[in-house]
Amino acid sequence: MQRQLILNNNNIICEILREEEDFEDELLLRMIPEQRNAFNSIVSTRKTEGFFKQLIEGHLLNNDAKFREFFRVNKEQFYFILSLVKKYLTKEPTMRVPEPISADEKLAITVVHHTR
Repeated sequence: MQRQLILNNNNIICEILREEEDFEDELLLRMIPEQRNAFNSIVSTRKTEGFFKQLIEGHLLNNDAKFREFFRVNKEQFYFILSLVKKYLTKEPTMRVPEPISADEKLAITVVHHTR
């Protein structure tokens, strides 16, 4: 009788633990978004239409005076700073970000932001 009571209690405990585990799994599944947002078209055109491509490469790299006026450092200073920080700014491509922002783009944005 006592052995049967212990077995019955064990079965009840096992069932409670299974239910609790199922509940936790359900909670975790609810926390995971069903679908990620679609890739933004602004990001996809950054290489051809972005700030760096249009303004920096299109206008400032060919004009030393405009480059200096815009960044408040000359090209040699900019590239010297870039050589110091490039390894910290460079990101490897991943599945989520196949084309990360380059170190020179990050530096350009940072220098412009901090000089304005």
